[in-house]
Amino acid sequence: MQKYSWIIAIILILVIGLGFGYLYFDDHAYGAWGDDSPGYLYLAGRMLQGEPLVYQDELVQKGLDHFGDEKLARFLTPTHHEIISPDGWLASIYPVGLSVVMFSVAKLSGNDLAIYFVVPALAALNLVLIFLICDLLFKMLGQKKWSWVFAFFAAVTVGLSGLYYDYAISQPMREIPSLFFILLAAYLFLLSIKYHHEGATTSSRLQLALMVLGTLSLGFSLNIRHTGIAVLPAFIVLLFYICNTKKFTIKQNSKKTLSIGIVFIILLIIPLIFTIYNSYQISEHKEKFRNKDISGTAIVSNIDHVGSLSPLNMISSEGKFRTENGGLDQYWQVMKNMSWLPYFMILVFIGVYYTWRKNKYLSAFLSLWVLGFLALFSMWVNPYSRYIIVAFPALAILGSFGLYYLLTDIYPKLVKNVKIGKLLAILTILSILFIYSPAVALIQENLEEEVLINKAISESDLNNLLAMGKLVEDRGDEKPIIMFSGNWQYGLSETLETHTGIKTIRMPFEQQKFEFNNDQVKAFFDQLLDDGYTIYFWQDSGTSGDTNDFLWENYQLNELKKYSFSFTDEIILYELHK
Repeated sequence: MQKYSWIIAIILILVIGLGFGYLYFDDHAYGAWGDDSPGYLYLAGRMLQGEPLVYQDELVQKGLDHFGDEKLARFLTPTHHEIISPDGWLASIYPVGLSVVMFSVAKLSGNDLAIYFVVPALAALNLVLIFLICDLLFKMLGQKKWSWVFAFFAAVTVGLSGLYYDYAISQPMREIPSLFFILLAAYLFLLSIKYHHEGATTSSRLQLALMVLGTLSLGFSLNIRHTGIAVLPAFIVLLFYICNTKKFTIKQNSKKTLSIGIVFIILLIIPLIFTIYNSYQISEHKEKFRNKDISGTAIVSNIDHVGSLSPLNMISSEGKFRTENGGLDQYWQVMKNMSWLPYFMILVFIGVYYTWRKNKYLSAFLSLWVLGFLALFSMWVNPYSRYIIVAFPALAILGSFGLYYLLTDIYPKLVKNVKIGKLLAILTILSILFIYSPAVALIQENLEEEVLINKAISESDLNNLLAMGKLVEDRGDEKPIIMFSGNWQYGLSETLETHTGIKTIRMPFEQQKFEFNNDQVKAFFDQLLDDGYTIYFWQDSGTSGDTNDFLWENYQLNELKKYSFSFTDEIILYELHK
């Protein structure tokens, strides 16, 4: 069996990649309503249209001049963007890395819709990398026999995790893409270390190239989520590991160790050129004109989020999300439930214990991977469950080691009778298959039906938005604006603008945080119409009574077309006339 293990491994890689790829692509989103994902889509759209990411918006400038208050002009800005100067300059408040990946894939494929393929594709590739990393770690710890079985277990554990599955198919978010580059970095690092410590015949240049590529990949992951910095301690452990051999020890070669550290930092910074350039552009136009502005310099786009970190949030969150729990309890529940196995965390702790006995560096690497993210996100003011997805691979790999040592070491020590020990191992494996049977049934159900999760919209919904944009474009207006209202105004507006370039805004009366004066709003709309703008109005079942009353009392609404979406069949597009 060992002779053909590499053939079996290749087959399992294909099963993982193609199987989960098919599963994730079957129900993946084509955009979203909401305020997170559309912000990344919007930036990718601007890149595809050749537009700058930090830009001056004529409409926002008019809003600032008219309302005299930055807060009252926010209905004119895309989600996840903020006004950075009184001259109407806008910038995203979130990192640009995911948008860069989406843009690159769309350009390389020649298909703008490929931006929606990025997350499900990377979700499947992540599982392949988990398999490769786990298999490699088993071999590095001297456990070559059946390593591919336990590597497969690790990949499937993550792939069938309910939370991971949800974010593989739902609105495009940053966790899974950033995880891909972390996993790629981990695999390249570990492969280089394996060659180095085994004294392999591979050239030192190849080993160095693997380390360089791994560091660049790790650096790029920070463009997608700056919080990926929490995994750096784990990778620093790997650096110490490669620097601590019989021929090269840290104490005896402190200068070389320092040099390696400096090169590591430089290589880590190089891929951050996207973040650095974006921050530079923001700083070029940012002014301190709001009470909350600290300075006119942007270190990173969302640097103000650091202020929400507090150790107290670990036990009692001060944010708007699950304040009664605190981050540690919240994430413990998420990690405990990431696997269908009720005893999964026991396997993880067994894995930590045995890997520590075998190789302290590799055990510390996996443990710090989990603990780094757990500590950081537990201090976050709002401990969203999806944040900890980036720790799932390390947990799954430790759980795989736990299962391996449970079957091969713990059972034989507990049960002296060999036959009974083998029977116990077989029963454990059968119990795992039985426990996962509902997951298989759920997969079949999801493949048979259309599943839309976490504000995702379907392909037909996107086609409706594109048709709406085409209708407006065909009318030949010089300066068209589509004003969204109702329950789905956030997100759909950015999705439409991503693919059409048509300016979208939201109805001011439905921005709940702020009070608007009717006469002031009417004067603003009148000014836009007089200045040559054409205003279109999206009305749905959630459009407020105040909005309807205001528009019907002050304007003539010409109905253009009705639309039916998966989430509602009551969408009407109007054109406003004085």
